[in-house]
Amino acid sequence: MKPNPKGRSRGPPEAPTVQGVSPVAEIAEPATRIGAAEIITPLAVTVNVVSPAAASTGGPAWVFSATPSQLPLPASQPGSLRSWAQEHGGAPASGNYVEIELRALGPRPAIVDRLRVVVTRRRRAVAGTAVFLGTEAGGRVPRFLVADLDRMPISVRSTPGIDSAGASIPEVTLPHIVSRIETDVWRIQAQTASYDCDWVAYLDWRCAGRSGSIRLDDRGEPFRTAGIRRATRVTAMPESTQWSGL
Repeated sequence: MKPNPKGRSRGPPEAPTVQGVSPVAEIAEPATRIGAAEIITPLAVTVNVVSPAAASTGGPAWVFSATPSQLPLPASQPGSLRSWAQEHGGAPASGNYVEIELRALGPRPAIVDRLRVVVTRRRRAVAGTAVFLGTEAGGRVPRFLVADLDRMPISVRSTPGIDSAGASIPEVTLPHIVSRIETDVWRIQAQTASYDCDWVAYLDWRCAGRSGSIRLDDRGEPFRTAGIRRATRVTAMPESTQWSGL
């Protein structure tokens, strides 16, 4: 084997990245290069980083380091919640989720064998304010792939859902076959009780004798999820002038 002229080990190729876009998702067709050969993944993947304002179903939306007395109420104008949360350093609270759409690119189906979640940074959850917004979504419960960020290694389990008519939505089972005829929609829900975590996810796939991984993230940065155990829980109705405790 010829030595690397720069004295660096080559190592395995990195997984291609699909970057989340919020609020509008884009389809990416990632590739990874090994030597002179380019391997195209067999999946088109869309990542939608859902705003907690949209994802909230009566649970916590954001966690802030500020205390309730230091945190101003959001403006009542539609669409202003996300910018308000960003302005004041809000982190999506435990239980919020990111949404991914999967579709095979070629005539052969692709198989997703595994969804892996990796915490890239773990901090102690802040003792600030957990803001609850929204109301229960009429009995509708999405199906989730739930990632427990407090476990080592991180566990991912699948849960069924309930549609607006009360019918059961079957859980996602892995390995899972993805075709180009029908788009699969998955929701990855991150949960943590006591930490403030940065994390990414990987889809391990195989198709026609090939295999690889696709990294999922938020526009090149890790997703973020924060626990609320140490925070003061508050809510506010439209036109409220102060926070109400829970």
